[in-house]
Amino acid sequence: MAAAISAEQVKGRGSTCPPPSLKKKGCGALAHLPMLIYGSPMHVSRSFLATILPGVLAFAGLLFFHLIFGADASAQSNSLPRNEQIMYGDRQFSPAELKANNDLLQSLDRSGVSRRDAARRAVVLGFRHFREGDMATAVKRFNQAWLVDSEYGRAYWGLAIVSFERDKDAATAERLFLKAAELSPKDAKLHVDVGRFFGKTGNPSKAGVYFERALKIDEDVRDAHRGLALAYASQMKFRQALDHAKIAKQRGETLKPNAVPFLACLVGMIEKGLELNQKNAALCADP
Repeated sequence: MAAAISAEQVKGRGSTCPPPSLKKKGCGALAHLPMLIYGSPMHVSRSFLATILPGVLAFAGLLFFHLIFGADASAQSNSLPRNEQIMYGDRQFSPAELKANNDLLQSLDRSGVSRRDAARRAVVLGFRHFREGDMATAVKRFNQAWLVDSEYGRAYWGLAIVSFERDKDAATAERLFLKAAELSPKDAKLHVDVGRFFGKTGNPSKAGVYFERALKIDEDVRDAHRGLALAYASQMKFRQALDHAKIAKQRGETLKPNAVPFLACLVGMIEKGLELNQKNAALCADP
């Protein structure tokens, strides 16, 4: 169930960034994943307007973020092997399992490798397997990290994205993301990912809180400005959205080329006292 971590696993060092052969631009636990992280790009078109403007005017936050990040998903029952369940199914261990866990920890202590370093290495491997699409091995490594060091925030981070991406369990993912942020208050990339999670689940106000926290930790952290642009736009705070979209564009963060002109046009209409309706906004989309 909780197989011992090999010498190669526990003695490695490094961040959660993938090796050069896998690395893409940017680096963060979720920076290399598909739609879960970045969602679909911001589309500024008539189809976008037809879908979003009525919703923006009536239900701005929820519809905007569901359009950009995708719809929320409901939890599913978990019939996987126990070592592939989040925190081993969050159930009490049997006497045999407790003995196996204790043997693992004692073996690790005798090796001279600290539990935090062992947990860190297991998380690195977990994210690597996740990016490669091997969800089963990824969650095993995240579980090992949690078992070895239950105070290591990035172990909860990994388990959170598995809960959300694989299990479609937003409630558990939220609990784990918040625990990760609590244990790692200075981890800017983690806070960006927490913001993404709240954006995807239709809570742009809370998403903005975590994007802002990420920037306070590290003003150069990637994708926080893009996240804030989306969060503010979903709340019809188009001036703030434009400011962050401009910065995001300068930093090479993922935005459609016409996103900044579109937001600038909306801000101009508002400043002129024009009604922000579908017809007028269509002029911004098709100047």
